[in-house]
Amino acid sequence: MTPSIRLFIALILFALGAILCGQNFAQSDEAKLRAGEYTRTLRVGDLERRYRIYIPAKYIATKPTPVVVVFHGGGGNPESMIRLTGMNAKADESGFIVVYPFGTGKLANSLLTFNGGDRLRST
Repeated sequence: MTPSIRLFIALILFALGAILCGQNFAQSDEAKLRAGEYTRTLRVGDLERRYRIYIPAKYIATKPTPVVVVFHGGGGNPESMIRLTGMNAKADESGFIVVYPFGTGKLANSLLTFNGGDRLRST
């Protein structure tokens, strides 16, 4: 796993922890997560990165809740992984949160990868 992917995962988990603990960045009720599926963004360096998050119906904000991060394959996207894996249904059954990061690419929602690319290399 490249350092940029590790940083991206760490930032997603940090943002998720802050939101789920009520310490959201926008300090508004709209930013707090409730049961359902959401698309969120965060900034990593000069890049804006997106992720899908699924909060199960059984979610209780005051109870520690496991988080599973699901990466799509090269050329995929979070929606394809949601359909392919059935993780949202499993999250409802078992009570965990699912995060699906978007890779990057020339197109916003397809043909995405998690390759570091030239933009993330130090000069």
